[in-house]
Amino acid sequence: MGSSDEVRAQRRDTRGLVLEVIRSRGPISRTELAESTGLTAATMTGVVRRLLADGLVVETGRAESTGGKRKVLLEVDAGARLAIGIQLGFTATVIVVTNMWGAVVGRSRMPGIGGAQPDEYLDRLAESADGLIASLGLDRATVIGVGLAVPAALEHPVHADTAQPPDDVWASFPLRDGVAQRMDADVVIERDALAAAVGERWSGAVGESDAFVLIHMDGTIGAGIVLHGRPVRGAHGRAGDLGHMSVDPNGPHCSCGARGCLSAIAGSTASLTRYRDAVGRKVGEQTLNLAAVAGEQEALDALQPAVSAFATAVATLVDLIDPDRVVLAGSGFGSAISLFISGIQSRLDERFGAPAGSRVRVEPSVSVRDAPAIGAAALVLDSTIG
Repeated sequence: MGSSDEVRAQRRDTRGLVLEVIRSRGPISRTELAESTGLTAATMTGVVRRLLADGLVVETGRAESTGGKRKVLLEVDAGARLAIGIQLGFTATVIVVTNMWGAVVGRSRMPGIGGAQPDEYLDRLAESADGLIASLGLDRATVIGVGLAVPAALEHPVHADTAQPPDDVWASFPLRDGVAQRMDADVVIERDALAAAVGERWSGAVGESDAFVLIHMDGTIGAGIVLHGRPVRGAHGRAGDLGHMSVDPNGPHCSCGARGCLSAIAGSTASLTRYRDAVGRKVGEQTLNLAAVAGEQEALDALQPAVSAFATAVATLVDLIDPDRVVLAGSGFGSAISLFISGIQSRLDERFGAPAGSRVRVEPSVSVRDAPAIGAAALVLDSTIG
């Protein structure tokens, strides 16, 4: 990289740092901003001036007097930039529009890809996204891009653990280009679990946490890992493929060819099969989850292997990366999510202890069902405002 490129990259990094501090801690004064970022007053002032000129930041009054001149406070203009986030699923697709705070200003749902062909499906997807923007009365020019959260099975079909694995045409389809052409926008693509983790951090739901894991179950099971405030992707983009962690070497065969994978024991299909065998009739996931929450023994017995398998997998993950919290998201947990939270929390407390200040917290996502879509939009904002 030449010297001019290095300077431009450094400026982008500095701009992104200043904007993120204003976004996460505002309203904030220039003095506090300089202290928080470690930048010199002159550098910080220049960056703030450009952010004001670009309309990303606004002055929102003055702080209370501490004896001298009252300091002007800065805050991000939440509506200055918007992003579209799409959670592309096999059974359902979620579309959201978020502002710079990570708040959802509009959402819609449509059927998942199922057995649809890519071109036909993406045509309908673009129409739905345009319809959502129009229904909200938003200026299309403020939408700076589209984030696409996809299940791991679309990226790595050999490990598909869903009842509706993609066929070859989806596996080889140029998804990014297909969406970009139809929506006339830059497109960011990420695994659903990692996108959800990014969204959780962007929205402030995990506070100042620098190391946390988001477990996402919706057909597939994945972990979005954030360490030192940054998402972890791995050398080949497969970091967090929790569904294929072996939790029982003598367990059932998995679609990946191994035995005892988390998906084979704890996936929605496995739990539902156990429940159907117990009650002797065909029922859906919602029936199973509601029955378990109500205390029905057959339902609890059907879910217990899943809860225990998740507890084992998460405890191993905590051993490896030492997070301060674990977040659960995805429709696969359904209304029984509290049972999973309780089971995982008990295992972590039992294994690692729970002294004050060091307990690993297990909690639901602030957007259990739509977390990947919201996170995909956050990735767009994060990649373009720096």
